[in-house]
Amino acid sequence: MAVLHASGVFKNNKALVFLGASGSGKSTASTLLSLNGYKLLADDFVPVESSSKKAYSFPAAISIKEHMLESLVPLFPQLNNSELRYKNETVNYKFLYLAKLQSKPKCHPIKALVFIKHKKGVEVTFKQIKAIKALEYLVPDSWISSNEQNVKSFLDWIEKTPSYQLEYSNSEDLLQISQKIMNDDL
Repeated sequence: MAVLHASGVFKNNKALVFLGASGSGKSTASTLLSLNGYKLLADDFVPVESSSKKAYSFPAAISIKEHMLESLVPLFPQLNNSELRYKNETVNYKFLYLAKLQSKPKCHPIKALVFIKHKKGVEVTFKQIKAIKALEYLVPDSWISSNEQNVKSFLDWIEKTPSYQLEYSNSEDLLQISQKIMNDDL
């Protein structure tokens, strides 16, 4: 049905999918949550199946941007052994491998879409957004099947799936908000 430019985690068969512009902290959020009982669903792109509306796992590795390495190396020392790769003039990254590849992809229902922005020194802001706003964010940066039935399914799915906007700097805020979403404590 769609492939979202996103990073995601899952816990208790429910997935959280983090979306945002390149460099917004999608991969960092998934990495931090992996230290707190979540498992990596996918990084950089999350495929969503048309009939079930579930996200398929694709946990090859997480790409960690160079500017986040200093804070993540103490938590994941294996990053020291990973090759620094070049994306463009301003972006370098390393791959972080968290788990062995699964022989068969698993799929999980998506509990929520979280449009994320990690920014140093900001107070946490978190709010639910309407489906039309989620679409404005999603469409330019995702692939959506042009099949008429899949388009209808996607629009129905986006209308029913809770979407949130989160700006944070403290990883504890990320963890608490993620737990609240997963536990329906909002």
